[in-house]
Amino acid sequence: MKNIQDHTRRKEKHSKRNVNSNGDELVTEMDDTLTTNDICTAEGVYMNVVKRKTEEKSFKKNKAPTTNEESPSNITKARIIVTALILLIILFLILTIITSILLKYYLAMSEEMSHLRNHENVLLKEGLSDVKNRTDDQQRMILEEVEMIKKEFDDVKLFIQNIKAINKTLVDMSGGTRNTCRPEWKQIRSDCYYFSTNLKTWEESKEFCVKHNGILIVIKDESEMTSLWPSISEGRYWIGLKRNPNNINTWVWIDGSPLTYSAWNKGEPNNDRNNEHCAEVIGDINLWNDLPCHLERKCICKGF
Repeated sequence: MKNIQDHTRRKEKHSKRNVNSNGDELVTEMDDTLTTNDICTAEGVYMNVVKRKTEEKSFKKNKAPTTNEESPSNITKARIIVTALILLIILFLILTIITSILLKYYLAMSEEMSHLRNHENVLLKEGLSDVKNRTDDQQRMILEEVEMIKKEFDDVKLFIQNIKAINKTLVDMSGGTRNTCRPEWKQIRSDCYYFSTNLKTWEESKEFCVKHNGILIVIKDESEMTSLWPSISEGRYWIGLKRNPNNINTWVWIDGSPLTYSAWNKGEPNNDRNNEHCAEVIGDINLWNDLPCHLERKCICKGF
């Protein structure tokens, strides 16, 4: 603004010099003309300068906040990225630690399982060996029991034969018939029979008859079976018949003789539940039945 005013003043001085050298009228016109133009020019220049400065200030003013606004945004983004990277690193470290722990646990469990399998195999081998030994012992015991039973059969058979021989001798000495039996014994034809009233197992009945100088009845034919029926019309009685211990599908009499005559009931013997190894006679039908030896029945003893 000051420069413009100085320029205007110089022009005014120049105008005055012209006025003084050429005349009053010319000087006056030039002075008016120069003064008006200079003023307009100066004002235009001044306004342009002011406008330009105003625009520059406005531009700077508008530009500065943009720079200031973008800068915090960039810083925030950078912080977010850094934070995300830190979190990822922490997560990676956590996963690494967890993986290490799980791997260690898996290895420990694998070792424990291997130890258990080895221990189980050892126990299994020991168990199989023990079972085999026990089986061998049991087989040996069974064979010994079978041998003892055979020996008992042989002894009983020999004993019966001796008794029969003695009985035959006594009968011959008495005139050919025996007409008397011990008290509580019943004579049927030429033989004496004892019909018990107490209940016993098959083994107990066998021992009972032996103690009373008799044998659990051995029935050899139908006529003997028929002669017994009036005395056993009621009740169920053990007879001296049992499954062969060497072959459960066959039967043998207590004196060791094989089964040559039988009077089984219909559908018998059926060996129900594989546990019916002894024989009884059912009095009301006068037929035989197989049943478990531990059950209790009356018994029929036959005297020597």
